[in-house]
Amino acid sequence: ALGIWCWGALGAQSRIRNPNGGLISSPCTCPTPPAMLLRVLLLAMVVQKSMSDYYDSIRDDFLMQIDDEELPLPEPTPPSTEPNVALNGNTTQSSTYDKFGDSWNAIDGSTDNIYMKGVCSHTDLDIEPWWMVDLKALYRISYVSVTNRGDCCNERLNGAEVRIGNSTKDGGTRNLRCNTIRTLGRGDTVHLHCEGMLGRYVTITIPGRAEYLTLCEVKVYGVPVKVNATDALEYTEEIGRAH
Repeated sequence: ALGIWCWGALGAQSRIRNPNGGLISSPCTCPTPPAMLLRVLLLAMVVQKSMSDYYDSIRDDFLMQIDDEELPLPEPTPPSTEPNVALNGNTTQSSTYDKFGDSWNAIDGSTDNIYMKGVCSHTDLDIEPWWMVDLKALYRISYVSVTNRGDCCNERLNGAEVRIGNSTKDGGTRNLRCNTIRTLGRGDTVHLHCEGMLGRYVTITIPGRAEYLTLCEVKVYGVPVKVNATDALEYTEEIGRAH
């Protein structure tokens, strides 16, 4: 009688007993033992789990990098007791990019930050561009809030300065500096301390380079004061020297 059996794992062989004596080896045609199938299956599961953990780690690192880059730093909240005195102001800017970029859009009270909706101001590519609001009276200013464009180009506002004073020369860019926008993410708002500086005009400018200036909302928090222009100028210069 012929004796047939299998041994080994994948690529096993069959052993056939020859009636005349001896064994004949040939490729195994009998099923692989269930234990071997289980071993292969377990190995495949281990490999799959390792690869899944690897890609999950890459994804988590990537998301952490995005969070670090996109999440804005916490900013102080302006005092609610002081009104936004820019709402009734008159605005001008160094130039106007197109019909969507009127200077008044920056004080329209809208919280939207998508430029093509006509809610942001926008200059041309100017050397040291500026935007200015005339508050129509003298104010003691605590904060100026600036909202960046939300659909692109957030880096354009990096280094922008807020200036406050009583001169309109060069768009108010020669007035004293209240504060500087270091960096601001897309659609983010920064609240800049001005520590009670006095002035009728608030200007935002980007010094030292050619740039587009886009502002989706500017709010000026302050209270009116009754002093003559000479006293106001002296007080503003004193506060400004501290900056």
